Amino acid sequence: MVVLNVPCGEATALDVVYGPGARLEDRPSQRHQWGFTARTLAGALSEAGFASVALARRPILDIAGFATPIPWARDDLANLFSRFGVLQ
Repeated sequence: MVVLNVPCGEATALDVVYGPGARLEDRPSQRHQWGFTARTLAGALSEAGFASVALARRPILDIAGFATPIPWARDDLANLFSRFGVLQ
């Protein structure tokens, strides 16, 4: 079932959650298949050993963030979000 019309064609709900499957069959390195939420991604990064994790939900089902192997102050992570335009 088509849920979005995007510049490269129609997108199904599975395309939205897991990445555009059919359009990227010949480019497997460009597709993701994880379906993380901000909460599950933060948990996975923490479990992987990252000391600081900061994530932000962005428009159109996008999650952006930073994870560092050493602890960072919350203000320093917030500055990264601003510097790289994560929340714009």
